[in-house]
Amino acid sequence: MARDLQQSERLRDHDDDAIEPPQLRSFRRLVSLLMVVMMIGILAIAGALVWKLTQPEGGAPVVAATGEIAVGEGIEVLSVSRAGPSLFLLVRDKATGARMIEERRASDRTLVGTFKLVPARGD
Repeated sequence: MARDLQQSERLRDHDDDAIEPPQLRSFRRLVSLLMVVMMIGILAIAGALVWKLTQPEGGAPVVAATGEIAVGEGIEVLSVSRAGPSLFLLVRDKATGARMIEERRASDRTLVGTFKLVPARGD
């Protein structure tokens, strides 16, 4: 048993001095390079996350959508949505039941356009 221990110690010393085949050496370098690239990527993602989370809310200034919006007689407002500088109203004509989308400027509530909603046809 003592002989086995001596032999294993000798082999261990010999393994440190062993010459690696060129494929194993290049593989080891590629693995090390991949590890460095992955660490840089993780740091970049973490940095972008921190940068994005610490930025104040950017973009266009938001105009408060308070007040009243005048719609025509016989028009029922079903929904109001805001997208950037525009307000979108989903309205229904009480007489005909037709649904339309009205686009208005959020700043002064002026009408930009009206879009009639029609049912989709299945072809």
